[in-house]
Amino acid sequence: MKTHRLQGMHLATLLFLSGCTAALQSNSSGESGCNASEISISDYRSNSHPHTWTAKCRDKTYQCSGSDMLKQQGASCRQVSD
Repeated sequence: MKTHRLQGMHLATLLFLSGCTAALQSNSSGESGCNASEISISDYRSNSHPHTWTAKCRDKTYQCSGSDMLKQQGASCRQVSD
């Protein structure tokens, strides 16, 4: 029973993160000039306010932040490398 509960928690976490990743990609796309499907997300930190993450697209890296990742607004990204 304990194993099933643990697997369920992992599945719920993965589902949440996949939805969160799509929102982060969408929020980053307007700031980077890339389509959301071109963006990879890493280093997401929800324990800070605002939330922070790294977005990569077309060989460029952006450091992004935003206060509400479920909205299509409010993200800010700055290019940190080519």
